[in-house]
Amino acid sequence: MWPVDGEHLIRYITYIRGSLTETAEDKEPDERLRRNPLIPIPAEVFNAADDISWRPAASTKILTIANHKGGVGKTTTALNFGQWLAAQGKQVLLIDMDAQANLTKTLPASQESAANWHIGHYFTNQRALSELVRPTNFKGVWLIPSNNVLARSDMGIMAGPGAELRFARDVHAPVMIPPPVMQAQPFDWIILDTGPTMGLFTRSALAASHYVLLPIEPSVFAELGIDLLRSTVNAMQALTNRQIHLLGCLITQWKADALNKSLFNTLVNQLQPTGIEIITTKIPLDKAHIEKAHIEAAQGKKKGLFNGASPAAVAYSDAFGEVLEEMKKYVH
Repeated sequence: MWPVDGEHLIRYITYIRGSLTETAEDKEPDERLRRNPLIPIPAEVFNAADDISWRPAASTKILTIANHKGGVGKTTTALNFGQWLAAQGKQVLLIDMDAQANLTKTLPASQESAANWHIGHYFTNQRALSELVRPTNFKGVWLIPSNNVLARSDMGIMAGPGAELRFARDVHAPVMIPPPVMQAQPFDWIILDTGPTMGLFTRSALAASHYVLLPIEPSVFAELGIDLLRSTVNAMQALTNRQIHLLGCLITQWKADALNKSLFNTLVNQLQPTGIEIITTKIPLDKAHIEKAHIEAAQGKKKGLFNGASPAAVAYSDAFGEVLEEMKKYVH
């Protein structure tokens, strides 16, 4: 029998509400992942969460870019936020948690031998998380790469608190720094790019985060992704016993036509009861500049991802400034 107090019971219930446990498997996934019938979530996991030493956001800000919907600009946002911060002298680690590995493809390894290891090797216990950090062709930008094999290992929204907490603990560990021979300064930022699911990898990223940013394209069903994200964030807060701040929605692929304005107004009305903010600056649909910038980055051209005069570049710069201002509400 679990000698539970009221606080842990509430956390347990909240975590269960944001998880599917009928086929839960509390094991790090691999290519041979099998979904066993009902495996209870061990109560002891909540005590283990209480023993983790969390990095304060004042030393390293940890931000997850997430949305259950694909094609809304999560990778583009993560990539450009990292570049924007590095241009200001920050040391930024990007962690690719998406099985599509688009972020990894856009930031090829500066040392080809390092490209063989990826985040999947961490979840299969073949490599420590800190061992996967590698430099990119861009000064101040580091990467933990992903790989398409992750698609065979995601557990949907099933509960896997052991794996989720292990990842969160290792992201916050003191050893999560650039390789000392390359850079003595610790990371100022860790930004996690996630896939279009609320599966194990996204859940693990959220568990490690101080903040969450939600890129969103105005559409009829946009609120569905928001509701699922909020539920998952609540579950990870209960698991880790700490606040995870949802900074707001970043409107992407914006076209100032009548349809998009109508969809945007609907979104505003839907978000009003939730208290979730919308970043004022909208990212315009600027496909030509965005895709050109991604191609040039993948070719190793060492310059900013956007031409400074492009509509997307100006909008992203303004939006990121707003994000930093929003973060100040939560800094103590």
